[in-house]
Amino acid sequence: MDAPPRRRSSKRRAGVGGAPSGATKTAPQAAPQTAPAPVERAVRPAVERTAERTAERAKAVVSTRTSIWAKRTERLRKLIRDIISESRKINWPDAQTTRNLTIVVIGISVVLGLVLGGIDFVLLKILEAIP
Repeated sequence: MDAPPRRRSSKRRAGVGGAPSGATKTAPQAAPQTAPAPVERAVRPAVERTAERTAERAKAVVSTRTSIWAKRTERLRKLIRDIISESRKINWPDAQTTRNLTIVVIGISVVLGLVLGGIDFVLLKILEAIP
């Protein structure tokens, strides 16, 4: 007696993103075959087909211009929406905090200016002492 062919095991384990244990997969069914559609182009005259192609090209050019304009305006609208959204998230400091931070910045600037001026003065004296 021949044993039935063994199915390959799935790489996924049941319960970890795979099918539950005991579940089997079925093969997808093929789509039914249909007869090809009748060819209309062979019947219509060549002049009509050329006119139709020209009209399609004109529509494509207009739609391309419209789509470019639409894309640019949509980008601009999205930028404005993003700016408004982000500006609503700003948490402005109160007057007291602003005053204190301004004093800190001015103080650091004065101290740094004095330090750099002192270093410049010392280096100038050293260079003047060298003959």
